Amino acid sequence: NPTHILVPVCYDPKIERRPVVLKICTESLALEERKRLEAMGIPIIEHIPLARAM
Repeated sequence: NPTHILVPVCYDPKIERRPVVLKICTESLALEERKRLEAMGIPIIEHIPLARAM
């Protein structure tokens, strides 16, 4: 099982009825992507069981 999982989603209730999964990253790619998103000011929510279920 991967230790690090990142599942970026996009959600705009005016456009979509539900969130859209953009991609699923694991391990070092997940860590790199998280740093990139943080640098852009994009909110990150840590919910480990949800990420694993996806």
